[in-house]
Amino acid sequence: MTTTGNVILVPIDHSAITSTLVTYAAKMATASHKTLYFIYVIDPSRYTSRFQSFDLQTQIDREKALAAYNLENVVNDAHHLTQAPVINSIICGDPRRIIVRLSNLNNVIETVIGAQGKDADRYTRIGHVTRYVSSWSQHNVTIVKAHQPQPHRAP
Repeated sequence: MTTTGNVILVPIDHSAITSTLVTYAAKMATASHKTLYFIYVIDPSRYTSRFQSFDLQTQIDREKALAAYNLENVVNDAHHLTQAPVINSIICGDPRRIIVRLSNLNNVIETVIGAQGKDADRYTRIGHVTRYVSSWSQHNVTIVKAHQPQPHRAP
């Protein structure tokens, strides 16, 4: 496989692993002299069954506002950690398919994704989006798991 890509794709959400992803991706971009591309994917299907009494577009607009706020913080954090160029996007659609489609672009060399996202439950170690992306991406996928401190056990 040739390494013609110049972008590291980093899908984020507002989960606890986001800061770990930003730090890891920034170190990777610094070492490889690549551009960081942060994406936030809004899944409209999340709102169709949960919020029947609310307007779908209102819910999507609220999540876009939250995504814009989170992306601004992520970009600022990335700029403090690396001199690499940083770009970002907010996209609506099925997160699995959008992330795979972007990760398969020729200019993407690697995708850095969290092991679990905002919809993760405590019974799965790797979320459904991460499994799908790692299965269908044609480029390297790095799965990052947040460091959880181990409880101290008394002897």
